Amino acid sequence: MTRNFDDVKNGIKYEIAKLEHYEIVKHMFLHDYLEREPLVLASGHGILTEDKQKLDQELYTFLVPTLESQLSIIAKDAETNEIVGIRASKVLEKGYPKEPQMKGNVSMFLEDAKDFDIFEKYGVDQVADFTFLVVKELYTRRGIAKEMVSRAMALAANKGLRVVTVLATSPITVNLFEKMEFDLLKSLSIRDYTLNGTIQFPFAEEGLVGNLYGKRLF
Repeated sequence: MTRNFDDVKNGIKYEIAKLEHYEIVKHMFLHDYLEREPLVLASGHGILTEDKQKLDQELYTFLVPTLESQLSIIAKDAETNEIVGIRASKVLEKGYPKEPQMKGNVSMFLEDAKDFDIFEKYGVDQVADFTFLVVKELYTRRGIAKEMVSRAMALAANKGLRVVTVLATSPITVNLFEKMEFDLLKSLSIRDYTLNGTIQFPFAEEGLVGNLYGKRLF
């Protein structure tokens, strides 16, 4: 059964994200997501200190597939039409080459945390990869994140994708995916993560983890 993915609920309008949303998605990724992302904060330095031109190129490579996938959801304030939330997603194919990573300890952690054969686990050749989730601070605690995840899952299933996967690196998203009964596939302690014997996230709070989850949709 086909679902209407573009509608309004509790004053929030939900739409399928498109390439035309690139600039606002980029801005929110940098300033609403990364600046509050516990993994980045725990590293003691931000990704925003990188060379701007190089960073722009890497962001374009990272974000465009999520906007072309027809799997990503945006949330808008129905009165102002301002985009206040994004659930970015893309399709991963079995045997896919590793996606370009921004350099540094954050990227190394993400690569290690995602080092798991999701395709073998669920016996599929494609999965929907939930790449990042963000809601503007003024709009948190209104159920927008959960609503976007639910809609993104339904959208993935509607397109024939049987499995979704996501890496959660904040207590809020860990709690969300646990409550939504995602399968925990792998967990790495952020505080204990080392490279060449050196602790990489000295400012990490105790218990902060990177949890890789999966969920079969049908």
